[in-house]
Amino acid sequence: MLGDSYMRNVVYPIKDSIVLKQVQDTLLHNFKFGRRNFTIFQVGKATLLRVSDVLKLKYSDVFDDKGNIKHDAYTRDKKTGKTNILYLKPVRNELLEYRDWLLKNDIHSKWLFPSSRNDKHITELNLSDEVKEHIKSVTLVNPSFDESPKDNVIISFLDSTPLNIKDILKITKASVLDDNSHIKDYLHVKSSNTNKYEDISIIELKDKIKAYVDWMDGRGVKSKWLFPDEQDKHIDEDNFYLVMQRVGDLIGINYLGTHTMRKTGAYRVYVQSHYNISLVMSLLNHSSQAMTLKYLGLDRESTEKMLDDINFG
Repeated sequence: MLGDSYMRNVVYPIKDSIVLKQVQDTLLHNFKFGRRNFTIFQVGKATLLRVSDVLKLKYSDVFDDKGNIKHDAYTRDKKTGKTNILYLKPVRNELLEYRDWLLKNDIHSKWLFPSSRNDKHITELNLSDEVKEHIKSVTLVNPSFDESPKDNVIISFLDSTPLNIKDILKITKASVLDDNSHIKDYLHVKSSNTNKYEDISIIELKDKIKAYVDWMDGRGVKSKWLFPDEQDKHIDEDNFYLVMQRVGDLIGINYLGTHTMRKTGAYRVYVQSHYNISLVMSLLNHSSQAMTLKYLGLDRESTEKMLDDINFG
């Protein structure tokens, strides 16, 4: 694992608002998944969660069944085991924009911050031995796939349509479901053999497809693919570390890492609460004020600067 411990420079909070804006803009506009990266940073900064806990948030932790943001989210701190209550109002707008971005890009995952490698259709290499055997020989009699409806439907497509396995595995849910989630009579699909679009009858498969789609929905599998690769993962710390390192390279600062968002959020709470160290200590689940001050990067110089602004009378 890469992590901040491998950094040559210590990770500090971003104290300058101009630099903070540069980091936010770079996260948002310089990556394909910029909206996700930006939202991770904003959520981490506003909730003061450890990065590992931010990245493991589930979509259902934050949004209800109607896509509305919950008032609070409840998580368990990975390090301390304590329950965290996350107040989401400070990042409500960012979360709503992120939800719309997910919908616009047809990204479905149980994770709030899915890996960019998620939601692929299953490949031929991932097919079960039963399906591979059936492709090699159509003499398989009465195959039983009660525990794997996916295999059952794939084989039914092989038997009942002229499509080859590559075309079958690339079928999307939208191509078999109408706007009312009913199974269509015909599948409009591009054949890899002819490189032309064809209308393939799936009338005799409608019951099997419907049962399979219901089975997938019941298991909470969300994907644009009819036969998804179900290795649904959230972005991990190593990848987010590389994102933050790239941001630092682009704007010319060398103290960014996966802890930046938490340290920055804690520092801003500290300053804007008129240096209420007890509040910050509580939010960070720290056991002492000394630990919190060290975490905030409050060295002698910055402490003296704050003391200069105090009117001692």
